[in-house]
Amino acid sequence: MNLVKLKELRQAYQKTKESNGRSGTEPQTCRFYVELHAILVGATTTTPPLSVDSDDGVLSAMPEDFVDGEDELEESTQHTVLPDSQDLFITLTEIPSQHNQAREGTSDVTCGAPPEVSNAIIVNNEEGRYLPGARVQYKCQEGFESMGLNEVTCEDGEWSQPPTCQDMRCAPPPEIPDGRIRGAKQQRYLPGDIVRYQCSQGLSLFGFPTVKCKEGKWSVSPVCKEAAGQCGYPPAVDNGDIMVFPQKEYEPGSKVEYKCQHFYRMNGSASVSCESGQWTDPPVCLEPCTTSPEVMEKNNIRLRWRTEMKLYSEGGDFIEFDCKNGYASNPPSSAFRVQCVEGKLAYPKCKKSGTYE
Repeated sequence: MNLVKLKELRQAYQKTKESNGRSGTEPQTCRFYVELHAILVGATTTTPPLSVDSDDGVLSAMPEDFVDGEDELEESTQHTVLPDSQDLFITLTEIPSQHNQAREGTSDVTCGAPPEVSNAIIVNNEEGRYLPGARVQYKCQEGFESMGLNEVTCEDGEWSQPPTCQDMRCAPPPEIPDGRIRGAKQQRYLPGDIVRYQCSQGLSLFGFPTVKCKEGKWSVSPVCKEAAGQCGYPPAVDNGDIMVFPQKEYEPGSKVEYKCQHFYRMNGSASVSCESGQWTDPPVCLEPCTTSPEVMEKNNIRLRWRTEMKLYSEGGDFIEFDCKNGYASNPPSSAFRVQCVEGKLAYPKCKKSGTYE
C-alpha cells in the first residue's frame, strides 16, 4: 500500500474527529465506514460502529485503536489494496423527519367570526371558531330581500361569499293630477303594501284605483279625468273579490257586490255604488282566528264546548275556554270568553289547583 495515502487518510480522519468534537453533533452509523475499517485493519469479520456527521456529511468518530495502533495498521495494510483517498469521502444529505414534514404542512383550516351583512342578522351564530364545512345562515330585515344564497360555508379557513340584502321598500307613491292618496302618507312602504287613490270632486278614476309596492317600485297609477259622472274600476278589497268581472268604466248609479274569502267576515256594506264619478266606501273582510294547540297546552286550557284542539272562527266571533282537569283559573288571567279581533285571540291561563302566580 502507498503509505502516503494512508497518512493522508489518517490526517483526514483526525481532522474530522476533532471537528465533530467541537460541533457536538451526534454521529449516525454508516455501512460505508464499516467496510472502510475492514479494509484498513484487514479484519472483515469485525464490524465496530463507525459514523458520519448527519449535519456536515463528513467522517465522524472512528475506533480509538485506529490512531493508537498506527504501526499495526501500517504493517497490516502492506498487502491490502486501498482505493484512492478521494473515493473514501461522500456527501450525505439530511432527510427531513416525518415529524418536521407534518409540522410544516399543517395549517389552521378553521374559521373565525362569520362576515357581517348589512341589513341582516345571523340566525345560528356561535361563539369561537368554526370547523371546515360549518354553515351560518342570514336573515334579511323586513323590507329587504336576500340576493344569492342566504348562508356562508367555512372552507380552508375562509368563509364563502356572503349574501347581500337588497332594499325592496318603496318610497311614497307618486302624486296624480287632481287626485290624492287615501289615508296618511308614510316615508317607506313594505313590499305588498297597497295604496288607494281618490279624485277631486266631479272627476273619476280611470285605471286601477290602487297601486301596489313590489320590488321597490309601485304599479301603474290611475288618472283622474271628467267622465260625465262615470266611474272606473271598482275599489279592491283585501281578502275579498267582486262578484262579476270588472269593467273599465261604469255608468253613474252602477253597483258592484263583494264577497269575502272563506272564514273571513265582511264588515260594512257588501256593495259599492258609482256616485258623481266616485265609488262609495267598500266593505272590509275581517281576518279569522285559529286556536293554537301549542298555546292552549302551555296555558293549561281547552275549548269549553268542543273536543278538538284546533278551531277556526270568523272575526268578531267569541270563543269560550276552560281549565284542564286538575287546574284552576289564574285570577290575573284574561277572561275565558274571548273575542276574535283582527285574527288574534287573548288566551286565558290556568295553574295547578291551589297555586297562583
